Amino acid sequence: MKKSFVLIVLALSVQLAKAQWLQTNGPYGGDVKCFAFSGSTIFAGTIGGGIFSSSNNGGLWKSVNTGLSSTRIYSLAVRGTTLFAGTENGIFRSVNNGTSWTALNNFLPDTDINTLAVIGTTVFAGTNGGGIFLSSDNGNSWTAANNGLSNLHVFSLAVSGTTLFAGTNGGGVFLSADNGSSWTAVNNGLATVDIFSQVVSGTTLFAGTHGDGVFVSADNGSNWKKMNNGLLNTDVISLAVIGSQVFAGTDEGVFMSADFGDNWTGVNTGLTATLNYSLASNGTTLFAGTTGGGIFISADSGNNWTAANNGLACTNNLSLAISSNSVFAGTLGYGVFSSADNGNSWAPVSSGLTNRNVYSLGVSGTNIFAGTYGSGVFLSADNGSSWSATGNGSMGPRIVCFAFPGSYVFAGSWGQGVFLSPDNGYSWYDVNSGLYNRYINSLLASGTNLFAATLGDGVFVSADNGDHWTTANNGLTSLSVRSLVKSGTSIFAGTSGGGVFVSTDEGGHWTAVNNGITNKDINCLTVAGTAIFAGTSKGGIFVSVDNGASWTAVSTGLPATDINSFASNGTNLFAGTGGSGIWKRPLSEIAGLHPHDQNSDIRVYPNPASDKVTVSTTASSFKEITVTILDIAGKKVMTCKFENTNKAETDISSLSKGIYVLQIQIGSETENRKLVIQ
Repeated sequence: MKKSFVLIVLALSVQLAKAQWLQTNGPYGGDVKCFAFSGSTIFAGTIGGGIFSSSNNGGLWKSVNTGLSSTRIYSLAVRGTTLFAGTENGIFRSVNNGTSWTALNNFLPDTDINTLAVIGTTVFAGTNGGGIFLSSDNGNSWTAANNGLSNLHVFSLAVSGTTLFAGTNGGGVFLSADNGSSWTAVNNGLATVDIFSQVVSGTTLFAGTHGDGVFVSADNGSNWKKMNNGLLNTDVISLAVIGSQVFAGTDEGVFMSADFGDNWTGVNTGLTATLNYSLASNGTTLFAGTTGGGIFISADSGNNWTAANNGLACTNNLSLAISSNSVFAGTLGYGVFSSADNGNSWAPVSSGLTNRNVYSLGVSGTNIFAGTYGSGVFLSADNGSSWSATGNGSMGPRIVCFAFPGSYVFAGSWGQGVFLSPDNGYSWYDVNSGLYNRYINSLLASGTNLFAATLGDGVFVSADNGDHWTTANNGLTSLSVRSLVKSGTSIFAGTSGGGVFVSTDEGGHWTAVNNGITNKDINCLTVAGTAIFAGTSKGGIFVSVDNGASWTAVSTGLPATDINSFASNGTNLFAGTGGSGIWKRPLSEIAGLHPHDQNSDIRVYPNPASDKVTVSTTASSFKEITVTILDIAGKKVMTCKFENTNKAETDISSLSKGIYVLQIQIGSETENRKLVIQ
């Protein structure tokens, strides 16, 4: 019996049909924007990780995002047993305690929903540029309610009885006493019109402002008085009340007033993340949602705080690295974490790291370098146990990338170009002659050449360790280049909007290679063996095993979020996301079997094939050979059986071009091989 077939060389494991990305157990934390309380359940809205719920007062969190197409949550509100979520793409509703969500955007503009409030049966939504909308039918339809509202950038809503207050960005505070039918500005005494936050305590209204601290009104907003004594930071992002105590969240921690704002005291013991997006009270317990550090809880009026992030995997991970069999993750706002067990557990390793906004990680020998936002480069020589600042703490606003040719260390910054250290970070020198764009996204060392990817001016190359730079953009039609990697003799460039380009002559010429890439906003690239991976902005991950000639999506299980970083330890590929933590997947599932896994007695040829493929064995005795073909999604597309033979040739001209798995069973043994239809 004889059949022929054409296949594409990419070996996936036999479990491909069930293969998908799995979220690692951390690092826990992230950007927490808002809270809501429904019965005994606490809900937390995050930036990038969607919504989490806890039924044990923050002891354990679980993701509750089914049906939620946007994972940037700006506001939450509860009406009875119904939960509303305001996102960057409208409003969602859950009627089953967060188990599932439904979009509610009828007559609602596609805009950020900054704030939500409820009065009786009416739900109000404050938007970023569209003003206020209301719904009297549980969110099924929405109506604009902007009569008298001269500023449509609504940042906060607060309810006092039947009166609704709207805090705006640029227009101060507005009041409505008729359920949103009309609005009146109430700004007498307000020294600023940029209102971040509001809270009501009895008959007293508090307003948190941008740059002018807290204002207090005891007459429904008719008159305001500045109350900042002891308030060391006057950007008041959030406010909350417990009894007679008022709490103000700033980018330098939390302050408390026990006398209605006359005096403020810092209450930050244990609060290791000081930028507070949100404050909320539930009984006598105070919750703080921070930037990067996740959630903190205080049961004693803010005197002591404890992190409550178990299960809250929504960190923003811009960088990953492998050192000494451990995976290192750099986060925004919460420093560096490491895992020695393939992501099953993570531990913070930030001792001495005075700046916790880590944009980049690089490894050179036993040294790990961390690039930060505003504090230059830190170095760890003991696998992350301790960190120390290197020679120049003013190297630019963001250190976003590293390269390590020979004994040199290069660091790329946003705004001040490229820096060189010849002595492992003890001293740094800027090397920018000819580099007229100083916004560097990626660095790549290739032989004697150093490449720099820039924001808007393409790729620059230096052949003299950065002393002189020239452009290398021939054929590069997208000049906002975010990532550079090298595979064999080819250099790949990932761009913003233009997809992936390849150069086989050290940057002399570039060619777009986007066959199969459906999202061309490329954030990061990495190479694992002969496979090249591209991470996109909310478009998943793509892999190529033919030097970029074709790409296949390998995103099953991943949330719709930014893929910011990659790292591979030879067994797993790790992906750092923009707000959904770190994910992993075995390389064997997506890049095929390693050569040492294959039986040398079995031959598959030609490989790749054009119209036929032959499977043969060197065994002297004839056996039954079964050849099964799976597509990239794991779906079986063909099965052929051959009896009493040691050679099977099959015609599969009916199959489309693409990536397949060839599953070969000879007798009782089964093996998978990489194959490609072309």
